[in-house]
Amino acid sequence: MKYSVEQIFIGELINNGEKITEVKTVIPDGTIFREKKCADFYEAILDTYDLHGKVDYILVDEALKIRKLDLSLLMEWGNQSYTSAYILDHAKQIAEIYIKKISSEAIRSLHDEFTNTLEPFDAIDQTINTLSHLRSQFRKNHAVSMSIIAGETLEEVDKIQRGENTSLPFGLVDIDNVTGGMENGDLVIIAGLEKRGKSTLMLQTLFHNTLKGTPCLLLSTEMTRKQVMFRYAFIAEKLSWIHFKQHKLSSLEWERLRKQIVRLGSLPFYIRDGVLTIADILAESERFVNERKVKLIAVDYIQRVVPINKKSNENREREIASISSGLKNIAIDLKIPVIALSQLNEDLRARESRSIEQDMDKMIIINSEDKDEETADRSGSIVGVKIRQRMGVSGNFGETKLFYDKGTGSWRSYLNADERTEPAQTAF
Repeated sequence: MKYSVEQIFIGELINNGEKITEVKTVIPDGTIFREKKCADFYEAILDTYDLHGKVDYILVDEALKIRKLDLSLLMEWGNQSYTSAYILDHAKQIAEIYIKKISSEAIRSLHDEFTNTLEPFDAIDQTINTLSHLRSQFRKNHAVSMSIIAGETLEEVDKIQRGENTSLPFGLVDIDNVTGGMENGDLVIIAGLEKRGKSTLMLQTLFHNTLKGTPCLLLSTEMTRKQVMFRYAFIAEKLSWIHFKQHKLSSLEWERLRKQIVRLGSLPFYIRDGVLTIADILAESERFVNERKVKLIAVDYIQRVVPINKKSNENREREIASISSGLKNIAIDLKIPVIALSQLNEDLRARESRSIEQDMDKMIIINSEDKDEETADRSGSIVGVKIRQRMGVSGNFGETKLFYDKGTGSWRSYLNADERTEPAQTAF
């Protein structure tokens, strides 16, 4: 019996599980396969490896039963090869066939849409998203010599010595003094339980930077663009949203609100709202970085980003893992910080994915509500904030506090909160 390259590859993989990490850089998921059964076997092997850190016939059997796959067929394919010598070559063959297929379909679809549709711009967007996702799946970085890296690093040292701050601030000294701000290539996670002010903290960080002339992009799955405008306008003017909805603003407050909206309209701040896939995020990020010189991107929030080629039986943790790693890749490739919001479970761990904490460089965790301290005048709450990092023995920067103003629904520094002024930042 003649076996396909995909079947031979699956047989090689089950016998050489130590190659899975290398193979995943060539074939990220089962959508690459032409044969559905091979795709299902591949996903079962990956799920087993994610769970146990290794694979063999006994361990993979449980994942096969969930997918109603035949272990004897996997063993039959496995008997065709015991060597790992050709496994990466076969993986590349499978990936190359997939790349050619998707590229050809995208170009053919674009041609057909231009011929038959009245909406050519939609056809272009769809094709760009398809090819952007394809590139993100198989992006290759070239090695760079240490002499080049040394030159780049010395430039950074010189800038810092001259007092040129190379990082972007969060805009709250309690966080900036602990973290040193956001560096290019950072994936920054702002995390917390529901209704804990994650979106507000993200918006304040974005507007703090754009008010200083830094172009920012918000890719919002949760708020419409008008909601973003309203939300920050009320924070900036210290106005009550409830009073606005109840028509209880004074004539002076109405005028202040209008002037603030006009002011915000002149800022280098861009918003894309609606349903987003990681391909949408990549395409929009590249476009705005190249065309508008955007230096800071935010996504709200990770759990609402739609996976590419979503499958009904896809492991949700794997889906979120692919999204968080995609955001980290965007930060590295575009050399800018990326902020993303994430929901937490009750134990204050990232919901549905441990990989979020593996991909992040800095994580700001807004503590659970039962740890809040109400101020004496009840105008706000003192909220504990944990700050984690990728590197270091403990993985933590430590803890700090923020002041939450209940009247305006905004965050302020806890330091000197009673004076309602922001203290000076230390150098970072």
